[in-house]
Amino acid sequence: MDTVLRRLGGTPDRLSSAEAEARRAALGPNAVRSHHAQPLAVLVRQLRTPLFHRMALAPAGDVDLQTIGITLAAAVALCVAATIVFARRDVETS
Repeated sequence: MDTVLRRLGGTPDRLSSAEAEARRAALGPNAVRSHHAQPLAVLVRQLRTPLFHRMALAPAGDVDLQTIGITLAAAVALCVAATIVFARRDVETS
């Protein structure tokens, strides 16, 4: 950890405001915070990923419909939660 911090010119504490401004001027804004993604579009994209489908269909072999429904509901809940967190971060930084 010390080696990484030393190479990046960082410390275990937060960057000072002056250092953060200098890095922003040199490197540009944080791309995640500046792209203004639409939460619904992010959710739809997450629901279309192979990982989501894998989670939803994984227990389909030997289990009953109730287990499949619970797994599907959990996968959707995870996608929705991630979208909400992402949207809040985007709003807080705008």
